[in-house]
Amino acid sequence: MTARFYIGVAGVIAGCVGLVCPVGSQVPALAIPQSMPVEKSTVQDAIKAVRTGLVLPEVAPPPAELPQSLPAPTPLPVAPAPTPLPSRSRSLPLPPLVTEPLPPALQVGGLSVDGHPIDLSQFRSRLSGSCATCGHDDCETCGGSRHCSPGRKPCEPFPAKNRAQQLVGVLYESVCCPDPCYEPKWTALADAAYFTAAARPVSQTRFRWDAGLGGVLPDRAEYFWARADGLGLGPRPVAPRLGASRLNYHELSMYTETAVNASLSMIINLNYRTNSAIGASPGAGFGDMQIGTKTLLLDSELSQVAFQFLTYLPTGQSSKGTGTGHVALEPSLIIGLKLSSDTYIQAQIADRIPLGGNPGYAGAVLQYSMSLNHVLWRPVRDVQLIGTCEFAGLTFLDGAFTDPILGGNQRAVGASYFSLGPGIRLNICDKMDFGAGSAFAVTEQHFANALFRTEFRFRY
Repeated sequence: MTARFYIGVAGVIAGCVGLVCPVGSQVPALAIPQSMPVEKSTVQDAIKAVRTGLVLPEVAPPPAELPQSLPAPTPLPVAPAPTPLPSRSRSLPLPPLVTEPLPPALQVGGLSVDGHPIDLSQFRSRLSGSCATCGHDDCETCGGSRHCSPGRKPCEPFPAKNRAQQLVGVLYESVCCPDPCYEPKWTALADAAYFTAAARPVSQTRFRWDAGLGGVLPDRAEYFWARADGLGLGPRPVAPRLGASRLNYHELSMYTETAVNASLSMIINLNYRTNSAIGASPGAGFGDMQIGTKTLLLDSELSQVAFQFLTYLPTGQSSKGTGTGHVALEPSLIIGLKLSSDTYIQAQIADRIPLGGNPGYAGAVLQYSMSLNHVLWRPVRDVQLIGTCEFAGLTFLDGAFTDPILGGNQRAVGASYFSLGPGIRLNICDKMDFGAGSAFAVTEQHFANALFRTEFRFRY
């Protein structure tokens, strides 16, 4: 064995003896194989050198002997190198230039080739993808135009060569070809008139104050008063006059309309009247009550048409000039026409038909009125200041009246009363509005030379 081996053994023994084993303890014997002969002096010298701190010279250990039985390693297989791909760096040949002339440019209204137009109407219906629901295959624009809307029957345009035919065509399209995107709703512009009713039913309450000044012949056809020559139910004349003249009256009314649905409403109107006239005693009291219905017949973006039917009940005192003393029926046709987003027309035609009354005095009266409404100011969308210009007329178809000079039983047939006047109304959020209107007589005879009307309405 070499000196390094003995030094290692001696170090182990010395550590055990000096550090671990107490003095006087037995040092365990080393188990040295018998195949390794060890000289005693060599071991003792190694122990002594470790204890005294001596360093022995380095001696190389004997070379290790490899076992002879290990086989040689088997070499790993090596994959063959891949075959290189052919190079693609060559440039591809360019396509030949097109020398033929380009097709003619597309023009508005269709495609033409060599100056000859091509009819594409048979293809448009199939390309749009929705013509199958329009009812016909020849629909030109099934995508949502005014003539053909998905899910609706195509509408043929109305031929028009002048203004009158254009108006008829527009009305035809509003009835037969309504806008599928139209959403019916109440609008302030379509209900701004003071002397003309609105076509659309709506739930609302209205308070109205009328001041009529300078009226003449108030018992004509028993429209405003009953017969007032002393032989009827109306106010008796004061001598020396034979009838009343220069009538001034004030009337406060509460009008309530309740919409049952979008097309029908119920109406009730109550009023209280005071009047004074030259040649007749003054009077005051509740007037005749009105009840009725309103039905919307046509509703489109352009126009609305409604039928209103009112019944006048004789709840007023005819002797005081607050009622007529008989029942009257009043059917009417109401029309609304939209001219633009800020301009609207309201129109109404009615016929007051008396039931009962004085046989020689009571008569039918044709009523007609029209109002032009225009938005004057709109600071925000829900606040509108609307101006009105109104015309109203009455034509007496039958009956008689009392002249303050000539006396009673004067024929009233053929006479007409006309009036004109402006108005203004402020609408707030489609919930309430208020304003004032006026009507000034333009004929010599009239129920009021000047009529001033103030209203406040709220809807619910």
